[in-house]
Amino acid sequence: MSSENIVIVGTYPPTPCGLATFDANLATYLGKLTGEVGSLMVAPIDEDNLSFYAPVNPDLVIEKWNLQSWIAAANGINKVACERDGPSTHLLSHEFGLDPNPDKGRDKGRCIGKNFVNLLSILEESGKRMPKKKRPLNIPILHTIPPEPNEHQRKIIQEFGEKADSIVVMTKVAKNFLVSDTYNLDPSKITYINHGIRVHDISKQNQEEKREIYGVTNRFVLTATGLMSPAKGLVEIIKGYSEAKKSVPKDIVKKMLLNISGGFHPGFISAEKGKYYRAYARRLAKAFKELGLKVYKTKKISDFLNHDFEDLDVVYLDTYLPESKLKDIYAISDVFIANHQDIGQMHSGTVPEAMGAFIPQIATKFYNALDMLAGISTKELLPYKGKIIGLDNYENQTAGLLIDPGEDSIEQIGRCLSYLAKNPKEVEYMSRRARSKARMMTWDNTALELAKHIGDLRARL
Repeated sequence: MSSENIVIVGTYPPTPCGLATFDANLATYLGKLTGEVGSLMVAPIDEDNLSFYAPVNPDLVIEKWNLQSWIAAANGINKVACERDGPSTHLLSHEFGLDPNPDKGRDKGRCIGKNFVNLLSILEESGKRMPKKKRPLNIPILHTIPPEPNEHQRKIIQEFGEKADSIVVMTKVAKNFLVSDTYNLDPSKITYINHGIRVHDISKQNQEEKREIYGVTNRFVLTATGLMSPAKGLVEIIKGYSEAKKSVPKDIVKKMLLNISGGFHPGFISAEKGKYYRAYARRLAKAFKELGLKVYKTKKISDFLNHDFEDLDVVYLDTYLPESKLKDIYAISDVFIANHQDIGQMHSGTVPEAMGAFIPQIATKFYNALDMLAGISTKELLPYKGKIIGLDNYENQTAGLLIDPGEDSIEQIGRCLSYLAKNPKEVEYMSRRARSKARMMTWDNTALELAKHIGDLRARL
């Protein structure tokens, strides 16, 4: 392919969210392809007046709730495309939560904007006036594709299909939804490229050192991490963990530790002036108390390092974790849990991250987890309802155990944890399967596939 100038529109660190991590990885690994990529910059969407660093272009920072800022960024991206040598590609990392309608206010205006579509329209119209060899490619990367969309969601995705040169999805089943009667998109415009995985290569020695530093030597650690909200099913995790402790021998009970590491999503905390956040915090506290679990909660990572967890059931690190500490959390974990309640969710950053650390996972049957952990690609919303995939079927084939959401998850989490805590060999086998899968889905491969796709599109212009 010819050397492309890349602009990524999305979120970017230090914004505390998984999508910012995705876009940072996308920028990092595309930037390594010096033969295919001429220059690379990021146009970050910001609502906290953050300070960004390269490859962010400070002239392209988008104020999330300012319509004029989106328009100015689109014009700025066009200016870059005109001034740079060689052609340009614009990657629009789309999530409905990044796209508000300011006219509706900050509580009611979330997720219902048309800013991405309007930006794409400006880029498309400008590109039509450029010489063919300079005409930019516009490629949305869709992080959310609702299987049962509302009218706004359907219209936005359909407009992407009309205006974009291509749409990238990161689960195989996503393409099936987009070409179905639900969205009616052109199949030739949709390309599957897997969600990249960062392979962490945490050695046995490093694991042992970190476990000693964090005071969890000889503990069986179940970890839930990421930006929290009710959609992450924390109450169900807590109840399922308590169920597991009733069904394993006393020597194993003493070893079990639930590690919740990650603060609540800023958007959830601020919604309705904190009303929902405070209610959910009370619900969590009530669950801990009613189940008689001994909990140590802190917002300071240093407290985690210096605390004695000998008689504790739960450690709750209620803060957003920097990358360095997140890797530590992976190193001390035996099992990871992703109890997402939205099983229509196409993508999750936490599942590939844990897979890249070769950690066996317990996850609800959302599309991304089904695909990555079990190789199951189906449009069915809840396959094998009532069964734990990897335990009741697909035995010895998965990199984790897949469960039903909601109240049903409580009993199934208990079964999964009990099984894994009593069968360390199966934990080891699942870890090996995760390692094998992760090696095939690294960010290097993802970036190369995307660059190849851009080259193929360019050749067809």
